[in-house]
Amino acid sequence: MPWRKYPSIEGMYGPIFNLSKGIKVRRDWRRQWIVDINVKGQRHNRTIGAGREGLVKAIKAAEAIVKRMGSVAPKAPAQQPTEALKPAFTTCAWGWYQDNQNRWSPETVNRYEEILRLHIEPQAIYGQPIDRVTRNQVKHHLRELSKNRSPALVEAVHAVVSSIFEEAIDSGLTRDNPARRLLSKILPKKHQRNLKEAAFMTVAERDRLMAAAQNTCSPSMRLALMVMAFMGLRLGEALAMRLRNLDFDRMLYHVTESYKTGVFRKPKGGKSRLVDIPAFLLAELETHVAYLRKERLKLGIGGSVDALLVN
Repeated sequence: MPWRKYPSIEGMYGPIFNLSKGIKVRRDWRRQWIVDINVKGQRHNRTIGAGREGLVKAIKAAEAIVKRMGSVAPKAPAQQPTEALKPAFTTCAWGWYQDNQNRWSPETVNRYEEILRLHIEPQAIYGQPIDRVTRNQVKHHLRELSKNRSPALVEAVHAVVSSIFEEAIDSGLTRDNPARRLLSKILPKKHQRNLKEAAFMTVAERDRLMAAAQNTCSPSMRLALMVMAFMGLRLGEALAMRLRNLDFDRMLYHVTESYKTGVFRKPKGGKSRLVDIPAFLLAELETHVAYLRKERLKLGIGGSVDALLVN
């Protein structure tokens, strides 16, 4: 087997083969074999393939790179190092994300991806092996985040970091969770936080918004703003409006759904409700439905209409 002549250490997803200084073959969270090149401060990855065939191809590709660069492949040590480097926290984080998506709602999947991409991956401390990230480093990160971001976001980031550590403990990658019970040292208790009172829009402000929307927004966007302003619907509820829930005779709309990140779900609180529609807005909705039917007929897909504001 071509890989047996190279020294290796155990990574999170399998062995990591060291062919030369800065040139390794490893497996990622997708179980794909990758040639990892880190030479003169520049790092590149090449995905080769999966399984034993992918490993053989990856070793051969790495050997060709070693030969081309004139590097000398290291000799296998007499014995394996007593303690191999653990995978980086970010590597474990994306593995945790991929392995647990089937347990989460689509909204949670998107939320966690955003947290990993925006608030964890850019932080240098999480580029370290997972067992070398310290409690003080995590505390400093969360404190800095709390200076200009909401407590809810800080709580979410902490929950993600803590969950990744807990899974790493189960996998034997670390013995400790530095984030455990750390949030009480970052944020005050909920009843002591400076919670701002809701700033309701005045009638004058509403009218200025509607006037601006008339000149700058698309018809669908303007209608969504009108529905929110004059029917009291939340943004997700407005976007989820369906023709079948409109009662033109009784001037009512039955709120049964909300829409976010491409998914229809129950409205906040899980309860439906009936909402009055002002006469002028009912006329706007009738005009919009007629417009949608006309556009669908032009496209040759029939004149039936379902969702009013999203495709």
